[in-house]
Amino acid sequence: MAHAKLGASSASRWLNCPGSIRMGQNTVERRTSKFASQGTAAHELGELCLETGKNAKDFKGRKLEADGLTFIVDDDMIDAVQVYVDHVRKVAGDNQIDIEVRFDLSWLHPNMFGTNDACVAEEFGDLHVFDYKHGAGVPVDVTNNSQLLYYGIGRAYDKDRKEWGDFENVHLHIVQPRCFHPDGVVRTWTVPMSYLKEFADVLKRGAVATEAPDAPLSAGDHCRWCSAAGFCPELARQTQAVARAEFGSPMPEVEKLTTEQISKIVQSESMIKGFLEEVREYALHLKLQGEDLPGLKLVRKRSSREWRDEEFVKRSLGKAFPMEKVFNMKMKTVAQMEKSVGKEGVKDLFLKVDGDLTVAKTSDRRKAVDLEQ
Repeated sequence: MAHAKLGASSASRWLNCPGSIRMGQNTVERRTSKFASQGTAAHELGELCLETGKNAKDFKGRKLEADGLTFIVDDDMIDAVQVYVDHVRKVAGDNQIDIEVRFDLSWLHPNMFGTNDACVAEEFGDLHVFDYKHGAGVPVDVTNNSQLLYYGIGRAYDKDRKEWGDFENVHLHIVQPRCFHPDGVVRTWTVPMSYLKEFADVLKRGAVATEAPDAPLSAGDHCRWCSAAGFCPELARQTQAVARAEFGSPMPEVEKLTTEQISKIVQSESMIKGFLEEVREYALHLKLQGEDLPGLKLVRKRSSREWRDEEFVKRSLGKAFPMEKVFNMKMKTVAQMEKSVGKEGVKDLFLKVDGDLTVAKTSDRRKAVDLEQ
């Protein structure tokens, strides 16, 4: 699948850091992680469900290929993808669901195109754009989400007719079932068409800015997925400033940090972690290319063992030994049980337990905890 240089998934990065396009021109393509490949397989399952009218459970046990890896449709993938499928179908009603339809934004600027997961255009009504996130690690906000707005423009503007669709509002939906978010696993943000048109101008200005030979670099949370993060001078400078320069050398004990220093470090945590991860990834790339990095060597991670054929093992050992010796018997979660027996069946059987306390930026959408209450 072709990827646009100025694509939707990276829009937040290049809008905030125009120089990232220039920095990434001579980098090798990032290696796809197993988690990203699993997400690709989950997207394929969602597409199969919406195309065939079937549910995710109907594909249980099917093998899905993604980036050279094979994934089996299991209960976890089924539960997650079905949340997405149910939401799209509920919103669509009797309207047609457009699935994985490619769009072209070259009318706005070259190298801008993409494909969004699903879209519903109500006749004489509103436009709905859906994005499925299978990732469990990083919660994604829908409000002011550049990727979703990019998709919205791609589906709302008719390039051939050179005109905007006659929609009053555009509803942007993110479905992320496997990652906690205070607004729930399904999040929707609605904007009027006028907002989408204004953002098209923002995209165009941002795209033009990336073409400048001296396009500026700007470090921040958007650096997380940048291919140049491992050797970006601006990210290195800001990371060093946070981790060392601002706090003196040698670095002070944690208890001796000022409240301002503590806040600065915590707010920059993702940037610092991302920088270190990218440096490690880039070091691995250099070693694989034969570069000599003093003090570093290539080693293998701990090996693991996998069944050659899990279904064959179940059949052979399942008959020869008691069930508890072959299977881990684990009760379903509350959410999974609700799907199995219905909400009424479990409504009095569980407690809602508050999550542990943690610190977050004041811009975080979760409600602040008042310890005096």
